[in-house]
Amino acid sequence: MKQWTPPGWVTPDCRFIPSKPTPAARITGMELSGHEQAAVDWIGKHRPDLVMALEDLCDEEGYETLLETDGTDLIKRFMIERGFVRIGPDPEELEVEGNPTLKQAEAIHQHFKSTESQ
Repeated sequence: MKQWTPPGWVTPDCRFIPSKPTPAARITGMELSGHEQAAVDWIGKHRPDLVMALEDLCDEEGYETLLETDGTDLIKRFMIERGFVRIGPDPEELEVEGNPTLKQAEAIHQHFKSTESQ
């Protein structure tokens, strides 16, 4: 059986934030990708300070809305720069973006192991 980890984010304090897959056929700029939307939803609920920082960054980069950043990796870079780790959707191998701490790496490993039988 193939090992597979659902896509998402690992927070700096090692919580897993699941993301929905990004549709293969979509129009860029009409909606955020699965990871982007999961990140925005999570920080909106748990870290309003980061929402304000992300909105400030969007303004600095010349975007009027977060939706306009779709396809630019702005949200992904923002999250990674703040210690979040992105888990990619590749079903063939574990895809990690960012610089996980030892605790985050252990959390990713545990999450990966827990999905082996699914």
